Amino acid sequence: MGKPFKMKGWSGYNLSPLRTDKTKGGPKKNATTEPETEITWQERTYSDPTTTTGEWEDLGGGKQQRRITTSRTWEQEGKGKRKRFSELDDPEAAKKWIRENPEEYKRLLEGKSKSQKRSGAEKSEKIETRTLSTEPKEPQRKAQRYAYRSQGSIWQERGGAATLEEARKATASRNVDIDVVYDEKAYGPGGMSRLIQTKEAASLNKIKEGRKDNPNWREDLAAEKQRWADIKKKTASWRKQGSIKENMPEELKEFQVRIDRASKRVQQTTGDKEKAYKSTRFN
Repeated sequence: MGKPFKMKGWSGYNLSPLRTDKTKGGPKKNATTEPETEITWQERTYSDPTTTTGEWEDLGGGKQQRRITTSRTWEQEGKGKRKRFSELDDPEAAKKWIRENPEEYKRLLEGKSKSQKRSGAEKSEKIETRTLSTEPKEPQRKAQRYAYRSQGSIWQERGGAATLEEARKATASRNVDIDVVYDEKAYGPGGMSRLIQTKEAASLNKIKEGRKDNPNWREDLAAEKQRWADIKKKTASWRKQGSIKENMPEELKEFQVRIDRASKRVQQTTGDKEKAYKSTRFN
Protein backbone atom coordinates (compact mmCIF):
# COMPACT_ATOMS: atom_id res chain seq x y z
CA MET A 1 0.00 0.00 0.00
CA GLY A 2 3.03 2.25 0.21
CA LYS A 3 4.22 4.50 2.98
CA PRO A 4 1.32 5.77 5.13
CA PHE A 5 0.20 9.33 4.36
CA LYS A 6 0.36 11.42 7.52
CA MET A 7 -0.86 14.93 8.18
CA LYS A 8 -0.92 16.87 11.40
CA GLY A 9 -3.82 18.75 12.87
CA TRP A 10 -6.65 17.11 10.90
CA SER A 11 -9.34 19.10 12.65
CA GLY A 12 -7.74 22.38 11.56
CA TYR A 13 -7.67 21.60 7.84
CA ASN A 14 -10.52 22.33 5.46
CA LEU A 15 -9.82 19.11 3.56
CA SER A 16 -11.74 17.35 0.84
CA PRO A 17 -14.55 15.47 2.58
CA LEU A 18 -14.70 11.72 2.85
CA ARG A 19 -18.19 10.38 3.05
CA THR A 20 -18.17 7.10 4.96
CA ASP A 21 -20.24 4.01 4.50
CA LYS A 22 -20.77 1.99 7.71
CA THR A 23 -21.50 -1.18 5.79
CA LYS A 24 -18.98 -3.98 5.59
CA GLY A 25 -15.77 -3.00 3.82
CA GLY A 26 -15.43 0.51 5.26
CA PRO A 27 -15.53 3.73 3.21
CA LYS A 28 -16.00 3.39 -0.53
CA LYS A 29 -13.70 5.19 -2.90
CA ASN A 30 -16.57 7.01 -4.56
CA ALA A 31 -17.50 8.36 -1.16
CA THR A 32 -14.82 11.05 -1.57
CA THR A 33 -16.53 12.90 -4.44
CA GLU A 34 -18.55 16.05 -4.98
CA PRO A 35 -21.63 15.60 -2.77
CA GLU A 36 -19.59 16.40 0.34
CA THR A 37 -18.36 19.72 -1.09
CA GLU A 38 -20.28 22.96 -0.62
CA ILE A 39 -19.61 25.43 -3.47
CA THR A 40 -19.73 29.16 -2.87
CA TRP A 41 -20.36 30.90 -6.20
CA GLN A 42 -19.25 34.43 -6.90
CA GLU A 43 -21.22 37.04 -8.86
CA ARG A 44 -21.82 36.20 -12.49
CA THR A 45 -19.93 38.09 -15.18
CA TYR A 46 -21.94 38.80 -18.31
CA SER A 47 -20.98 39.40 -21.92
CA ASP A 48 -22.29 42.34 -23.89
CA PRO A 49 -25.90 41.66 -24.89
CA THR A 50 -26.79 40.80 -28.47
CA THR A 51 -30.13 42.07 -29.75
CA THR A 52 -31.97 40.65 -32.73
CA THR A 53 -34.96 42.54 -34.10
CA GLY A 54 -37.45 40.69 -36.26
CA GLU A 55 -39.49 41.96 -39.16
CA TRP A 56 -42.81 43.71 -38.65
CA GLU A 57 -45.78 41.36 -38.97
CA ASP A 58 -49.24 42.54 -39.95
CA LEU A 59 -51.97 41.87 -37.42
CA GLY A 60 -54.74 43.53 -39.36
CA GLY A 61 -56.59 46.72 -38.63
CA GLY A 62 -53.51 48.84 -39.23
CA LYS A 63 -51.55 47.15 -36.43
CA GLN A 64 -48.18 45.41 -36.61
CA GLN A 65 -45.87 43.60 -34.21
CA ARG A 66 -42.27 42.40 -34.13
CA ARG A 67 -40.16 40.34 -31.75
CA ILE A 68 -37.02 41.73 -30.14
CA THR A 69 -34.73 39.07 -28.67
CA THR A 70 -31.83 39.90 -26.34
CA SER A 71 -29.28 37.25 -25.37
CA ARG A 72 -26.06 37.22 -23.34
CA THR A 73 -23.71 34.62 -21.94
CA TRP A 74 -22.35 34.44 -18.41
CA GLU A 75 -19.54 32.84 -16.43
CA GLN A 76 -19.24 32.20 -12.72
CA GLU A 77 -16.39 31.06 -10.50
CA GLY A 78 -16.86 29.05 -7.35
CA LYS A 79 -14.78 27.74 -4.47
CA GLY A 80 -15.47 24.55 -2.59
CA LYS A 81 -15.72 24.40 1.17
CA ARG A 82 -14.68 20.95 2.48
CA LYS A 83 -16.01 19.47 5.65
CA ARG A 84 -13.71 18.88 8.63
CA PHE A 85 -13.20 15.41 10.01
CA SER A 86 -15.41 16.29 12.94
CA GLU A 87 -18.30 16.84 10.51
CA LEU A 88 -18.04 13.41 8.88
CA ASP A 89 -20.17 10.40 9.76
CA ASP A 90 -17.12 8.27 10.62
CA PRO A 91 -13.92 10.36 10.89
CA GLU A 92 -11.79 7.40 11.96
CA ALA A 93 -12.73 5.41 8.92
CA ALA A 94 -11.92 8.42 6.74
CA LYS A 95 -8.46 8.81 8.31
CA LYS A 96 -7.82 5.13 7.80
CA TRP A 97 -8.73 5.37 4.14
CA ILE A 98 -6.37 8.32 3.69
CA ARG A 99 -3.51 6.42 5.34
CA GLU A 100 -4.07 3.46 3.07
CA ASN A 101 -4.54 5.48 -0.12
CA PRO A 102 -2.17 8.48 0.08
CA GLU A 103 -1.57 8.87 -3.67
CA GLU A 104 -5.23 8.72 -4.56
CA TYR A 105 -6.04 11.17 -1.80
CA LYS A 106 -3.30 13.49 -3.02
CA ARG A 107 -4.80 13.49 -6.52
CA LEU A 108 -8.19 14.11 -4.98
CA LEU A 109 -6.95 17.14 -3.08
CA GLU A 110 -5.22 18.59 -6.13
CA GLY A 111 -8.41 18.31 -8.16
CA LYS A 112 -10.60 19.75 -5.45
CA SER A 113 -8.32 22.68 -4.67
CA LYS A 114 -8.78 24.23 -8.11
CA SER A 115 -11.37 26.95 -8.61
CA GLN A 116 -14.47 25.74 -10.35
CA LYS A 117 -16.27 27.50 -13.17
CA ARG A 118 -19.64 27.25 -14.78
CA SER A 119 -21.26 29.13 -17.62
CA GLY A 120 -24.59 29.57 -19.28
CA ALA A 121 -26.76 31.85 -21.40
CA GLU A 122 -29.78 34.03 -20.79
CA LYS A 123 -32.34 35.06 -23.36
CA SER A 124 -35.25 37.43 -23.10
CA GLU A 125 -37.87 38.36 -25.64
CA LYS A 126 -40.33 41.19 -25.89
CA ILE A 127 -42.99 42.01 -28.43
CA GLU A 128 -43.23 45.53 -29.78
CA THR A 129 -46.44 46.72 -31.42
CA ARG A 130 -47.34 49.77 -33.41
CA THR A 131 -50.35 51.27 -35.12
CA LEU A 132 -49.78 52.56 -38.60
CA SER A 133 -50.79 56.15 -39.09
CA THR A 134 -53.63 56.57 -41.49
CA GLU A 135 -53.25 60.09 -42.73
CA PRO A 136 -56.27 61.30 -44.63
CA LYS A 137 -55.69 61.29 -48.33
CA GLU A 138 -55.78 64.61 -50.11
CA PRO A 139 -59.06 64.87 -51.99
CA GLN A 140 -58.69 64.70 -55.71
CA ARG A 141 -58.46 68.18 -57.12
CA LYS A 142 -60.33 69.27 -60.18
CA ALA A 143 -58.30 70.47 -63.13
CA GLN A 144 -59.30 73.98 -64.22
CA ARG A 145 -57.26 73.89 -67.43
CA TYR A 146 -54.02 72.64 -69.00
CA ALA A 147 -51.22 75.11 -69.74
CA TYR A 148 -48.58 74.23 -72.30
CA ARG A 149 -45.29 75.56 -73.60
CA SER A 150 -44.22 74.33 -77.03
CA GLN A 151 -40.62 74.99 -78.00
CA GLY A 152 -38.99 74.62 -81.37
CA SER A 153 -35.48 75.42 -82.53
CA ILE A 154 -36.12 79.17 -82.96
CA TRP A 155 -39.66 79.69 -81.70
CA GLN A 156 -41.77 79.20 -78.60
CA GLU A 157 -45.51 79.07 -78.10
CA ARG A 158 -47.48 79.20 -74.86
CA GLY A 159 -51.17 78.66 -74.35
CA GLY A 160 -53.88 76.63 -72.66
CA ALA A 161 -56.57 74.06 -73.32
CA ALA A 162 -59.51 72.49 -71.51
CA THR A 163 -58.17 68.93 -71.68
CA LEU A 164 -54.82 67.20 -71.87
CA GLU A 165 -55.58 65.85 -75.33
CA GLU A 166 -56.38 69.32 -76.62
CA ALA A 167 -53.15 70.68 -75.15
CA ARG A 168 -51.16 67.98 -76.95
CA LYS A 169 -52.90 68.70 -80.23
CA ALA A 170 -52.44 72.44 -79.92
CA THR A 171 -48.96 72.24 -81.40
CA ALA A 172 -47.16 69.83 -83.68
CA SER A 173 -43.88 70.23 -81.82
CA ARG A 174 -42.59 67.26 -79.87
CA ASN A 175 -40.96 69.53 -77.29
CA VAL A 176 -44.06 70.36 -75.27
CA ASP A 177 -44.28 70.83 -71.50
CA ILE A 178 -47.78 70.67 -70.05
CA ASP A 179 -49.06 71.70 -66.60
CA VAL A 180 -52.43 70.76 -65.17
CA VAL A 181 -53.73 73.88 -63.40
CA TYR A 182 -55.71 73.45 -60.17
CA ASP A 183 -55.64 77.03 -58.85
CA GLU A 184 -55.94 79.63 -61.56
CA LYS A 185 -55.54 82.55 -59.18
CA ALA A 186 -52.18 81.30 -57.89
CA TYR A 187 -50.91 80.13 -61.29
CA GLY A 188 -49.41 82.36 -63.92
CA PRO A 189 -47.82 85.81 -63.93
CA GLY A 190 -48.68 87.96 -60.91
CA GLY A 191 -49.87 85.05 -58.80
CA MET A 192 -48.27 86.38 -55.62
CA SER A 193 -49.82 89.85 -56.08
CA ARG A 194 -53.26 88.40 -56.71
CA LEU A 195 -53.12 86.29 -53.58
CA ILE A 196 -51.97 89.24 -51.47
CA GLN A 197 -54.76 91.46 -52.79
CA THR A 198 -57.37 88.77 -52.22
CA LYS A 199 -56.26 88.12 -48.66
CA GLU A 200 -56.07 91.86 -47.89
CA ALA A 201 -59.58 92.50 -49.21
CA ALA A 202 -61.01 89.63 -47.16
CA SER A 203 -59.31 90.88 -44.01
CA LEU A 204 -60.55 94.46 -44.42
CA ASN A 205 -64.09 93.34 -45.27
CA LYS A 206 -64.23 91.23 -42.14
CA ILE A 207 -63.54 94.30 -39.98
CA LYS A 208 -66.13 96.35 -41.84
CA GLU A 209 -68.77 93.64 -41.48
CA GLY A 210 -68.24 93.54 -37.72
CA ARG A 211 -68.39 97.26 -37.17
CA LYS A 212 -71.78 97.06 -35.40
CA ASP A 213 -70.23 95.01 -32.61
CA ASN A 214 -66.90 96.82 -32.57
CA PRO A 215 -66.88 100.46 -31.52
CA ASN A 216 -63.19 100.69 -32.46
CA TRP A 217 -63.57 99.26 -35.94
CA ARG A 218 -62.20 102.37 -37.61
CA GLU A 219 -58.94 102.16 -35.65
CA ASP A 220 -58.72 98.43 -36.35
CA LEU A 221 -59.35 99.04 -40.04
CA ALA A 222 -56.58 101.66 -40.24
CA ALA A 223 -54.16 99.37 -38.43
CA GLU A 224 -54.97 96.48 -40.77
CA LYS A 225 -54.44 98.66 -43.85
CA GLN A 226 -51.05 99.69 -42.49
CA ARG A 227 -50.13 96.05 -41.86
CA TRP A 228 -50.84 95.13 -45.46
CA ALA A 229 -48.97 98.18 -46.70
CA ASP A 230 -45.91 96.95 -44.78
CA ILE A 231 -46.31 93.48 -46.30
CA LYS A 232 -46.35 94.97 -49.78
CA LYS A 233 -43.20 96.94 -49.03
CA LYS A 234 -41.45 93.78 -47.86
CA THR A 235 -42.61 92.01 -50.99
CA ALA A 236 -41.26 94.76 -53.26
CA SER A 237 -37.92 94.75 -51.43
CA TRP A 238 -37.67 90.95 -51.67
CA ARG A 239 -38.35 91.02 -55.39
CA LYS A 240 -35.80 93.77 -55.89
CA GLN A 241 -33.18 91.55 -54.22
CA GLY A 242 -33.87 88.70 -56.64
CA SER A 243 -36.79 86.88 -55.01
CA ILE A 244 -34.45 84.43 -53.26
CA LYS A 245 -36.60 81.76 -51.62
CA GLU A 246 -34.44 81.54 -48.50
CA ASN A 247 -34.94 85.28 -47.87
CA MET A 248 -38.71 85.26 -48.38
CA PRO A 249 -40.61 87.33 -45.79
CA GLU A 250 -42.55 85.21 -43.33
CA GLU A 251 -45.84 86.80 -44.38
CA LEU A 252 -45.44 85.51 -47.95
CA LYS A 253 -44.75 81.86 -47.19
CA GLU A 254 -48.41 80.84 -47.05
CA PHE A 255 -48.91 82.35 -50.51
CA GLN A 256 -45.87 80.54 -51.88
CA VAL A 257 -47.24 77.22 -50.64
CA ARG A 258 -50.44 77.87 -52.56
CA ILE A 259 -48.45 78.84 -55.68
CA ASP A 260 -46.39 75.64 -55.48
CA ARG A 261 -49.55 73.54 -55.28
CA ALA A 262 -51.40 75.48 -57.98
CA SER A 263 -50.23 73.15 -60.76
CA LYS A 264 -48.55 69.87 -61.56
CA ARG A 265 -46.36 68.90 -64.52
CA VAL A 266 -48.08 66.13 -66.49
CA GLN A 267 -45.83 66.11 -69.55
CA GLN A 268 -42.13 66.92 -69.68
CA THR A 269 -40.25 66.75 -72.99
CA THR A 270 -37.69 69.51 -72.45
CA GLY A 271 -35.12 70.05 -69.75
CA ASP A 272 -36.95 73.11 -68.46
CA LYS A 273 -38.61 72.79 -65.04
CA GLU A 274 -40.21 76.26 -65.08
CA LYS A 275 -43.98 76.61 -65.08
CA ALA A 276 -45.42 76.29 -68.56
CA TYR A 277 -46.75 79.86 -68.56
CA LYS A 278 -43.20 81.25 -68.31
CA SER A 279 -41.11 82.03 -71.34
CA THR A 280 -37.75 80.24 -71.34
CA ARG A 281 -34.49 80.51 -73.19
CA PHE A 282 -33.89 78.59 -76.37
CA ASN A 283 -31.29 75.84 -76.40
